[in-house]
Amino acid sequence: MKLKLFKFFKSLRNVVVVGTASYLGYNQLPYSNENQLIYTSTDFNEDIVDQILPLNYRPTPYLPNCLTQMIYSEIKNIPKIDFYREYLKTEDNGIISLDWSTCQRDSSKIESIIVLLHGITEGSQSSYIRETIETFNSYNKYKTVVVQYRGINKCPLTSPRGYHASQTEDIKLALSEIRKKYPNKKCFCIGLSMGANMLVKLLGNNHEFDNYVTALISVSNPLNFNELEKRVSGSLLEQYMLRLAKDYVHYHEEILKKHPGLYLMN
Repeated sequence: MKLKLFKFFKSLRNVVVVGTASYLGYNQLPYSNENQLIYTSTDFNEDIVDQILPLNYRPTPYLPNCLTQMIYSEIKNIPKIDFYREYLKTEDNGIISLDWSTCQRDSSKIESIIVLLHGITEGSQSSYIRETIETFNSYNKYKTVVVQYRGINKCPLTSPRGYHASQTEDIKLALSEIRKKYPNKKCFCIGLSMGANMLVKLLGNNHEFDNYVTALISVSNPLNFNELEKRVSGSLLEQYMLRLAKDYVHYHEEILKKHPGLYLMN
């Protein structure tokens, strides 16, 4: 028995040593960072850039690309976040929702509203949204809300019009409603993936919220959809995204069937 334990701990020690050495060696390998910083040269921006440039981003060895990272986010444990939902009706009788985090806090201490826009699917139930909310909920001064698009995460689809990256009218409606509720609070918007594209497009072309939105954070923004299509064409990532799109259409099949010609139902 003692011999078996000795061999076990010896093997475990070897695994730890090899793993540590491999990780340290990986961090020493040259990594090609093709990111390009595009910004207006101001004193403030230059100061931010000076802090960013020395940072050496390197993907986790076992999650080297966006596909493996996406798969991991689907299978790992998702934080438990409670929400209460508020529905908003659009001018064409569509419905979007605001999912407010119900984290208990003293309302008098709330200084800022954090508005989150999710990617192409899932909404407030997705792991990356919940992990972001979990971080902000650890502070008393933030109140978080997720803007959910038409037909996402049990938000009803009541019109034949779904959502897409160039449709910013619904986001404008959501921000207007949030401003009505909290006109004197700072508002920080965080867009992830397609949500980032929609936010940048809305706030870049519409100056209605210039005096309300304090800052916008754009995460993994697919700025060039033509290049994105070329990159994912024929890949597993494209198959995954197509499956999600088909699931969305089939889930709302009954409402879409009432409007023949607008959607192709197979």
